[in-house]
Amino acid sequence: SPSEFRPFPLAAKSHPSANTVLLTFALPPPHANLPLGLPVGRHISVRATVAGKEVRRPYTPVSAVDVCGKFELLVKVYPEPYGAMSR
Repeated sequence: SPSEFRPFPLAAKSHPSANTVLLTFALPPPHANLPLGLPVGRHISVRATVAGKEVRRPYTPVSAVDVCGKFELLVKVYPEPYGAMSR
């Protein structure tokens, strides 16, 4: 459901540039052989606890819509005190 948060395991992390990180998340069973199914232009809300506070940010997947079993998010990394989610 659009308002339900679900955990996705981090499968890979790379740094395409000095101020970005590419995060690859795996789709858990029974969806491991299926595409994410998110229409082009839609986003995923990511939630994390940072310094004891809940932080939420929207990210648009950068992986192709037909890729199965995973999705990728490109996150810009900001210096402190900005970029709570990217740190």
